[in-house]
Amino acid sequence: MNIIFYKLIEETYKLYIYIYIYKFILFYFILFIFNFFFFFFWGPLIQEQYIYVYIFIYTCF
Repeated sequence: MNIIFYKLIEETYKLYIYIYIYKFILFYFILFIFNFFFFFFWGPLIQEQYIYVYIFIYTCF
C-alpha cells in the first residue's frame, strides 16, 4: 500500500514539474513574440506598461 502511494506521489510530482516547465517555456515564447511586436510597432514607448501584460498572460496559464 505504501509503495503504491509513493508511486502516485512521484507521478503527480513529475506531472507538476512538466506543467511548470511547459508554462515557463510557453511564457517566454509569448514574451519573445510580444517583444518582437512591440519593438517594431511601438518601440520603447510603453516599455514599463507591457510588463503587466506579461504578468497577466502568465497568470492565465
